[in-house]
Amino acid sequence: MAQARKLRELLDRRVVFLDGGAGTWLLEHGMPGDGSTEEWALEHRELLSRMHREYIEAGPDMILTCTFGGTGPKLGSARRVFDVNCALAETALKTAGGKVLVGASVGPTGELLHPSGTLTWNDAYRCYLDQARALSRTGIDIFFLETFSDPRELKAAILAVRDTSPDGFISAQMSFGSEGRTLSGTGPSALAAFMDRLPVDACGANC
Repeated sequence: MAQARKLRELLDRRVVFLDGGAGTWLLEHGMPGDGSTEEWALEHRELLSRMHREYIEAGPDMILTCTFGGTGPKLGSARRVFDVNCALAETALKTAGGKVLVGASVGPTGELLHPSGTLTWNDAYRCYLDQARALSRTGIDIFFLETFSDPRELKAAILAVRDTSPDGFISAQMSFGSEGRTLSGTGPSALAAFMDRLPVDACGANC
């Protein structure tokens, strides 16, 4: 848990700076607008390494893996989830070379939870458990759960990551519209109260 410990120590002293967006950078460098960002990045690992290098040269404290869409509903089988997440995390870790911290980007499955959709809470938990196990296998112990709109799905991701990485650092984030609520109707105060009951190190908003 060396990276998580370093991050906590750094946060005790000052604001920590992250890198920029992976998807927007890759789109500007040839990635098509449809399909899986993770699969495309895996097929263009030299370009992915270049992205990480350019962000590192800009001076952040941490870069994030290109694994935002790295769950089963987007990648397919559990084996594919494991292979893709491991490869993309290893690319980030190798490029960082210990110069900056490396955290994992984890996003929504893209599926709606029951009763709005067909994804059950247990299925969501298993999706994130598969991804978290792959990321942890590479040595990742910092997790940024980003751009969630359903607090139930976010809870599934948090518990799956915490079960995989008991001492890891978890930042849980939701995206709010101009009216101040997520697509599921969650407001910032509700998020803060909800997160106060869950094993996270930080919570906030993004996008």
